[in-house]
Amino acid sequence: DTLWHHVAVAVNGSTIRFYIDGVMDSQQTYAQTYNSFNSAYHLGSRNGSQLFMGRMDEVRIWNVERSVSGINAARCSEILGNEPGLVAYYRFNEANTSGTALDAS
Repeated sequence: DTLWHHVAVAVNGSTIRFYIDGVMDSQQTYAQTYNSFNSAYHLGSRNGSQLFMGRMDEVRIWNVERSVSGINAARCSEILGNEPGLVAYYRFNEANTSGTALDAS
């Protein structure tokens, strides 16, 4: 059997909250304020190193902080992809002819 978890990260200014399966797991505050998606972020790694050892599906990046109720309402279903505040949506269930996963947004 495959064990999976829903993970959400909510950034509001200098506060970053981590949710696992819809429940806040931890919160951290940084001196730097995060207010935009930076192309230096990588899915599954930190700056190309410290690789994530697992599988990912349904990655969504928003430019608005999602509420806990909003996270829980949509965490077990696909979304349309045109929701307000959605900047990137990777479903990972389409592939090109070489079998490489494509961006769904």
